[in-house]
Amino acid sequence: MLLRLARQSGVYALGNVVLKASGLVLAVFYLDPAYLPQADFGYLAQLDALARLLLLLGGLGLPLGLIKFATATTVAEAERGAVPSTALAVAGACATVLFALGWVGAPALAETLLDDPSQAPLIRLFTVYIAFKTVGDVGYAELRARERPGLFVLALAIEWLALIGGVVYFLAVQGEGLLGVMKGYAISAVVIGAGLGGWVGLVAGKGVNLDLAKRLIVFGAPLVAAGLASRFLSIGDRFLIDILLGPAPVAVYEWGAKLGGTLNLFFVQSFQLAFTVIGLKALAADEAAAPLHRRVFRHFTIWTAWAVLGLTLLSRDVTSLLTDEPDYLEVEPLVLLIALGFLMNGIYFIAVNVLYAAGRTRTVAVSVGAAALLNVALNLLLIPMLGLIGAAVATFVAYGALAGWTAVIAEREIHAGYPWPVLVSALLLVLGLWALAQPSLGWGTGLRLVWRFALIGAYVPLVFVAGLYHRGDIRLIQHAAQRFFGREHGEALGASPPDEMR
Repeated sequence: MLLRLARQSGVYALGNVVLKASGLVLAVFYLDPAYLPQADFGYLAQLDALARLLLLLGGLGLPLGLIKFATATTVAEAERGAVPSTALAVAGACATVLFALGWVGAPALAETLLDDPSQAPLIRLFTVYIAFKTVGDVGYAELRARERPGLFVLALAIEWLALIGGVVYFLAVQGEGLLGVMKGYAISAVVIGAGLGGWVGLVAGKGVNLDLAKRLIVFGAPLVAAGLASRFLSIGDRFLIDILLGPAPVAVYEWGAKLGGTLNLFFVQSFQLAFTVIGLKALAADEAAAPLHRRVFRHFTIWTAWAVLGLTLLSRDVTSLLTDEPDYLEVEPLVLLIALGFLMNGIYFIAVNVLYAAGRTRTVAVSVGAAALLNVALNLLLIPMLGLIGAAVATFVAYGALAGWTAVIAEREIHAGYPWPVLVSALLLVLGLWALAQPSLGWGTGLRLVWRFALIGAYVPLVFVAGLYHRGDIRLIQHAAQRFFGREHGEALGASPPDEMR
């Protein structure tokens, strides 16, 4: 199972690369006022934020509900076959409601959001985007449930190619401004919503089970509240920094968050996309679920901490390639704390799977809400004393508290025996090596990079010196690496890996 997790996480990470690359392509046009005036770019940012909120509300937690009920042993086999079609039907109903409300209320929404009621056609295109994306998200969830990350990334690439093509044509060629951008958004959503929604309807034609629909909604509705709290947990500190310190520090913190968020994008999110499915299947089948969660905790912690170290030690020199502004060059401590916060968020994802399997989504909502409130309190306390460092500390502590509390609850369900000493040791290694890197801040670029790369490389042997892995683990890791890259002869003969690496 660990090899499946590693392979699938790698593929999902590739999908995140597609997203980032696509965003950079679009930025070329968005940032050119000849195509999109600065004010319209601001409106687009507001619409994008609203879209995230509406997709969360309209989705009703259905993607995760689909994955959970499609793998749950508490659901009869006949009902499991109806999960995709039922989730699709509920998503279609939600999409229809959102579309109708948006279409009728377009003039009022245009005046509120765009300061111009004549922009109602743009809002109607926006509602088309929301409706079809709501349906498309169910299709993405079904691909995850079937463990088809390659097709998931292919669908993602198709969606973004449609988006880029539409935006470039209507914005750059036709010169339609923000309306042209929204046409591109609508086209991409129709392509993926109709494509994936139609596929789910064809392959999962088991009818709609009304009782199952009710259970999907009961399971997923609390996740809407959890999602809202999670969004505030991740971005709420910007508003508090603005209130307490002003807008300029927000820009510095945002840059540190973008660098630290790279870890979230390429490690945590890709891991979560794969582990949610694999972990739920293991829990449903009672297939060594506790050992799996214990091993995943160990491996994820050790190697994500290494990524935190590398990202932190290279952040100054990466920033210097883009700007020589002193405030931006000094974000290294922010990157360290924010990235460590995302590491803790990944540990939360490991533990929360157990709560999903047990159907305890209300507990999830309460826990995330409490973490968001803790984050607010810590920001209000620490920002006046420590400035931006206080906000970063608040982020790390809030995510850490959420991970720890969720793991305590999960431990009562499966008795995983999470190896917390591994986390403590990995954190100490990262902090110690980061401290050793600090004298190099005043060195020349070449010498500084040599020293910092040496410290990054030193982490690996220190993992074994610290006892985070034992001698026998080296053989297992080597065996897993050989199988991962397909170089072991036994793989061609259909040999199975040792139990520890399954």
